[in-house]
Parts: sequence; C-alpha cells; structure tokens
Amino acid sequence: MKTRIISAAVGIVLFLAVIFLSTDLILENGFPIILTLTLSILSAVGAYEMLHNTGIVKNNIIMGISCAMAFLLVMLFSLYGIAAGMSAYFVFVAVILTVSLAVHEKTSYKELVASQAYTLFLSYSFYCIDNIIQNYGKFAFLMIFIFAWATDTFAYFTGVFLGKRKLCPKLQRMKSRLIFQIVGNGAASLIVAYSYQDILQNQ
Repeated sequence: MKTRIISAAVGIVLFLAVIFLSTDLILENGFPIILTLTLSILSAVGAYEMLHNTGIVKNNIIMGISCAMAFLLVMLFSLYGIAAGMSAYFVFVAVILTVSLAVHEKTSYKELVASQAYTLFLSYSFYCIDNIIQNYGKFAFLMIFIFAWATDTFAYFTGVFLGKRKLCPKLQRMKSRLIFQIVGNGAASLIVAYSYQDILQNQ
C-alpha cells in the first residue's frame, strides 16, 4: 500500500506539471502541432508497453508496425479527421493480415487481434486527449483524471478499511468489500463533482 501511495503521489505531481506548464507554453504560443506530436509519441510508447511488456505480441514485425501506426493514427485523427484516420487504420489491418500470412507459423490469432484492437484504442484515446485540450482547455481534460483517481482511490480505501466486515452472515467478505467500494466510488464522484465545479467557476 505504501508503494502504491508514493507512486501515485509522484505520478500526480509530474502529470500536473506537464499539463499546466506544457499546455500553456504550447497552445498560447500557437504551436498545437507540438501537443499533437507529443501525444502521438506517447501513443506509440503506450502501444509498445501494452503489446510487448505484457507478452501479448511477440513478433517484432507486427510490434513495429503497430507502434508506428499508433503514432500515425493520432496525427491523422487530429490533423485530417476521423475519416482519414480510419482509412489508414483499415490499411494497417490489411498490412497486419498480410504479414501474418508470411509468419503464420509463429503468429497466433491473439497477437493479430490484440495488435489491431490496442492500436486503435490507444491512438483514438490520445486523439481525444488532444481534442479536449485544444478545444475545451486543460481544466476539462484534467477533470477526467481527477474523477478517475478520486473514485479509484476512494473505492480502494473504503474496500480495504471497511470491507473486512461482513454486511450479513451469509454474504461473502469479497462481496461486502465490493459493496463498500461501490459506495466509496459514488461518494467520491459527488464530492469531486461539486468541488471541481466550484474551482471552475472561480477561474
């Protein structure tokens, strides 16, 4: 638990620094392409982390194509629209399937599906981040993470400290913990929503 708290605290500080400093410097000086490029790189890194470090994709060719496509899709989505990005994605699927024919003995269906699904999921997610920041500002984007962190944290600690007690004799302890986590999640949502609303109104 101590490690989780420390890593979360460090992550929050770094994240806030990047969002508040970089977006001010980039967007206010008229260089939105730098933000898009940065998020494209993060998308490629994320694809590598998700596909390689988890061991889902072991073929280096498929891995390389997936990471390159995760980078390219963010750029296409942001600069040329969804239609252009999805057109490129279908070409990517065709390339992956073609490559799989050449290495079919060493490639599983799991690798093919994962490479295609995760690449689209990550690239579109980073495109959404780019779109939110550029059109609605950093505070709207920050709200997503605040809600996620708050609800997850409240759910975790209410489950740990209150979930040890059974709500009734026939109810399993894990189910009791889940119920407390749901309650903590809901409480965090309400608290954060009202607090963040006050913060935005004072900006």
